[in-house]
Amino acid sequence: MKELYVRDTLRPQRIGARLMDELRVLAAARTGCSRVEWMADRDNPGARAFYESRGSPSCSHTALFSFRWARPHPSTAAPACVRISS
Repeated sequence: MKELYVRDTLRPQRIGARLMDELRVLAAARTGCSRVEWMADRDNPGARAFYESRGSPSCSHTALFSFRWARPHPSTAAPACVRISS
C-alpha cells in the first residue's frame, strides 16, 4: 500500500477503518498471502494510533505496521517484525 489518506470531514464516517478492514479480508483470502505491511511516519501520531486501533500494533519505533495470519508453510515464515532504519 503506497498511501491511505481520508479527509478530516470524512473520518467520522469510518471510511479509513472500512478500507483497512476490507484490505485485510481481501489479502487474507489470497492464496500465499501471509501479511500486509505498511509504514507510517514516526512524526504522525494520528496515523500510528489509527493503525493500532485497527489491531495492528507497530513492530518498532520505526513505525512498520503489519496484519498477519497463518502462513501456508513454515519455509515461508518471515520475521515477526522487520526493522527498517532511516
